[in-house]
Amino acid sequence: MEPDCSRKRKNDIQGESSSSSDRQTNKRIAVKPVELVSSTSADPTPIPLTPEENARKHIKAIKDLQAYQPHEIDKARFDVIQDICRLQELLVADSNLADLLVLEEGIVPHIISVLSIKPPQNYSGPPKPYENIIEQSAAILLNCIAEKSSVYRDLIREKQALPPLFLLLRREAKDARDKIMIALFRSVLTIIKTLAVDDPPGFSIIALDNDCQPIFRATLNSADTVVRVLTLDIIHLFVTNSRVFTDRFCDYEYGAAFVDLHVLLGCGYMAIQVKAAMVISAMLGTHRAGEIVLRFTSDGIALEIVQMLSSEINRARLTAAKLVRLFIEQAPTPTDLPGFTEMGVQYRLIEMIKSNIKSLQINGVRALHTIIETDQGVEDSFVHAGGIQALMNLFFESHEIGNYESLSNHIIRSLFLLATKSARGFVIFIQRGGLGLLKRTPFYYRDARQSAINFWESLKNVLIPNNYESDTEEGDIAQFNYPHRALVDRALLTENEDTRARIAYALALWVKPRDYQKLFVQNNLLESLLRLYGSSDRNEHYDGAEALYILVNRSRKYFCPTVVVNGEFLGWAPPVILDRETLSMARRHVSNKNYDVKFLLDNQTKEFNAHKAVLKYVSKRFGLMLGDWGNKGDTSTVIIKDVRHIIFVSVMKFIYTGEGVLVDNEYPDYLYELYAAAHYFDMDPLMRLCAHYIALNCLTVETIEYIYELADLYETADSLLKESCIFFMLEHHQQLYSQLGEGFSNLTQRTIPEIKKWIPRIFTMPPK
Repeated sequence: MEPDCSRKRKNDIQGESSSSSDRQTNKRIAVKPVELVSSTSADPTPIPLTPEENARKHIKAIKDLQAYQPHEIDKARFDVIQDICRLQELLVADSNLADLLVLEEGIVPHIISVLSIKPPQNYSGPPKPYENIIEQSAAILLNCIAEKSSVYRDLIREKQALPPLFLLLRREAKDARDKIMIALFRSVLTIIKTLAVDDPPGFSIIALDNDCQPIFRATLNSADTVVRVLTLDIIHLFVTNSRVFTDRFCDYEYGAAFVDLHVLLGCGYMAIQVKAAMVISAMLGTHRAGEIVLRFTSDGIALEIVQMLSSEINRARLTAAKLVRLFIEQAPTPTDLPGFTEMGVQYRLIEMIKSNIKSLQINGVRALHTIIETDQGVEDSFVHAGGIQALMNLFFESHEIGNYESLSNHIIRSLFLLATKSARGFVIFIQRGGLGLLKRTPFYYRDARQSAINFWESLKNVLIPNNYESDTEEGDIAQFNYPHRALVDRALLTENEDTRARIAYALALWVKPRDYQKLFVQNNLLESLLRLYGSSDRNEHYDGAEALYILVNRSRKYFCPTVVVNGEFLGWAPPVILDRETLSMARRHVSNKNYDVKFLLDNQTKEFNAHKAVLKYVSKRFGLMLGDWGNKGDTSTVIIKDVRHIIFVSVMKFIYTGEGVLVDNEYPDYLYELYAAAHYFDMDPLMRLCAHYIALNCLTVETIEYIYELADLYETADSLLKESCIFFMLEHHQQLYSQLGEGFSNLTQRTIPEIKKWIPRIFTMPPK
């Protein structure tokens, strides 16, 4: 026998259908002619209900559920599922029905009531798997209404529709771990999260007014991951935008939220861990950051954060790196810092830096920089973990793929701290070519450029004593124990040639000239610089050439004698012309017309008259050439085949007057021929003077190879022209390397033996 309520519901629905059919039939009759129906024919097919009428029918069924007696709910709950599902289908097909449901029928409170009806303890209805279908269906319908109905969204924005939702959650909060209620919590939390974005501060106040704290505590401890994630999203939204909510959230039940978040951070479910970390990050950005750091630190949260850095999920690693930075930045005092380094954070951050994902690299570098800048005494642990090499590799990589100047700035600042606060870090930085990194890299971003300048100056202050230019010995390398002495000792002890070369490069940049002999000759570090200079690797060659240039250029200020022509350093002794006695004797013969030797030149088409006595006195070559005619009174004739007339005239002018050489633009090779003629006639003073003019006027990137060949072919005892070529090559090594390529590499190899002889000779000269 059916219950009275059931019969009543069935009759109501049938009556509604009958009356609706009558209305539809009348409408059809009004439009179409009346048709006669045989008395023996079947009943006519009922006209389908309109969507609106169909929706009202299902709404009535949902409302009637509340009229059932407790012992009747078992079957009624299961029967009404079809009404809910059909109503949802109608809403999806026609969104205009949503406003009808909200305004005219007031369906939302009834759906919430359906959601809150629990089956009795002696429930013996449908099988277990179907127990939560009613809640799931009703929750989905509620979401659908919130999505489709502009009226309902307006009510939510006016804060009128939220209290019933919070009331429902609070009433069911004790069952947040009940699987039957999961769909309810998912749906309601989704509505709150989606629509609270429009006005987070206002929605947070509504949430507080409706006693949301116990609701959030219950949902944070739900058995469902989605429910916990939704709750964390809502809390994150409110904490970020509401100071009042942050205070109430932190103070509820003596900080129970801290315990919940700490537990969630170590729960093992990555989605929950990431959301919990985001909430903690938001809390650390509020006015209570210092208190929050102390509370979490005392609970030992650092371990969970460090473990998240090893996650396989990149987002988790990013969030954890941000947490590391925030905890350190917001700590009230240095003594309140979490013990991240004791838990191995350095190894995990360096792994992030080594990854090929830019966001991981940036956050890893920022966290690393924050730690070593704030936490005193942790530099050595980062150096030992390979921090310097990882940072330098990332620096070179970032410049190759796009000049990430913000990243470069963080890298430079981190390297600065590791190299200046750690003795081991300082040595490793130099070993790995760090000075070349600072020297060669163009920094376009102002902060990065300023960081690099500060770094460079700090290293100079470490390596160069303040009395660098003074005459005292207080800053001498023998007495200056650190880091000169440490670097020299390491260079002498190491068997690694690369390390030795890098240390030699660093010392060349900053030690004083008076220590050059001790370091680079006695300790044989010059060989290490020559190894860099002769390397096929461009950067190593640049470093070697730069170091050698600095050694030579600084030495000219310290040792004597040196030669500077028009501001250009050209050699180590002034040009020597004819001695005074020889020049005086030659000038006396200028006006003497009694020539006793005639030179025929240019295929004997031109001649030049001279005096044997002068020529034999000036040049041994002329002495040998004119020896057979030395005592004869008649004029001798000598044919010169290898020297042109214009060149020979310049040679004679130099012999008779001692005047300098004038460059003749009509003859581009004039100086080269004069240099060769001076060598031919064995006149070293003229060769030296020509070498100076060639170095001053002719040395360019295009001519360096030819001039070096010339100097090598007509080599003199002092090798002035060759040394000028070498100095030019050291000074312009980058341009030469770029333009000459393989040819310059070959030329470099030829100069190494000359440099090996030349530079030690410089260091043995007396100081000025």
